[in-house]
Amino acid sequence: MKKLAIVSAALCLTILAAGCTTNKKAPAGESPDSSDAVVAEAAAPSHEVTVEDLTRNVISRGEIDYISSCPKLIVDGVEATEINTAISEHVQEAYPLEFDGEYIDGYETMYKWGVNGNTVSIVIYALYVSEDYYTVEVYNYDLDTLEPLEDTEVAKRLGMTDEEFFNKTADIFTARYSDVRDIDLERSIAQIDYYNITPYITPEGNPGVAACIYYAQDSQFCGAESVRCFDLSKDYSNEK
Repeated sequence: MKKLAIVSAALCLTILAAGCTTNKKAPAGESPDSSDAVVAEAAAPSHEVTVEDLTRNVISRGEIDYISSCPKLIVDGVEATEINTAISEHVQEAYPLEFDGEYIDGYETMYKWGVNGNTVSIVIYALYVSEDYYTVEVYNYDLDTLEPLEDTEVAKRLGMTDEEFFNKTADIFTARYSDVRDIDLERSIAQIDYYNITPYITPEGNPGVAACIYYAQDSQFCGAESVRCFDLSKDYSNEK
């Protein structure tokens, strides 16, 4: 498996009940909340949806609280138990947060979620406590069946063909990074496919993309990769 693994939802269902996974180093100072412009307006949700903490582990050391949260999806007042259990077990196994009485090690985890029409997305951010990198995992589900959705189906529900979704992502890369020397824009655009990007719904209900960005060989990060999350309804041309 490559270092970046955006896995199809169908495959992830077998392993951990859904979604897409990315695993990338983020440079110092980058935020997992970093967020260019589209297409479909947010459609009214077809179900009543909430996502809240299933588990929340807080370890305090001095004045700093380290927090690990796992999401609980609730649809029409009923907990999606199979999904929630699978995600929780995966997050706690893959991203443990541990304290031996002196040192804290592992990951802080947080999540965001969004709904558009008949689709719900849950995005997990796992931030390593002692190094400057984070992992992003995206889970997309159909609200009628609670089955995971293929990336191409999510793009379709957002009003885009695969080609349009890829082109929109390339436009965002160009708008955001055309004048950024540290980013290898040509390579980043050349490797746009469903192995390196995945669609999702932002908390505002907008089309979003989690996408792999490549750094230039002569940059501080020497050709490394990083996953960024973008709201496709936004204009990033002024965010250099």
